[in-house]
Amino acid sequence: MLHFTSDTEGTVSYSASVSVSFRLARPEARSPLVNCSNRSFVSATAPAFAGFVITGEVNRTVLVRAVGPGMAPFGITDFLRNPNLTIFRASTNAVITSNDDWSSENAESLSRTSTAVGAFPLPTASKDAATILVLPPGAYIAQVNSPEPGESGQALIEVYILP
Repeated sequence: MLHFTSDTEGTVSYSASVSVSFRLARPEARSPLVNCSNRSFVSATAPAFAGFVITGEVNRTVLVRAVGPGMAPFGITDFLRNPNLTIFRASTNAVITSNDDWSSENAESLSRTSTAVGAFPLPTASKDAATILVLPPGAYIAQVNSPEPGESGQALIEVYILP
């Protein structure tokens, strides 16, 4: 039997001798999506893409990663050896930023941020690509390709919205 003593508290009785108190949690505002990923086969003629949208009225910080060699510990052997990451504004197709070899740019911050959002670590000095950027509301495209002609393999595109 349920017995409410207020609009958020009450007791549940299982029998005459067992009674458990409870408190109903107020529903929280729905949390936004914090991560999406796309694993694709990339070749010289077929880059991989992942679209994402920043909503609301304020700028958001995002971590975007293009993982190739970083997938090796998970048993992926046909990974893209040197993924290159480019972020575009979808409405204008303008390049916002690009990265090749994540550890060549702000490696400590990228590593710390990856850990904070629960992303698996990338090997030091790997050829994976990653960037942290602050974006205004709008639609964006992350593209992964290979800077080396003839190279192909699997790549993982990850987009994390930071709190």
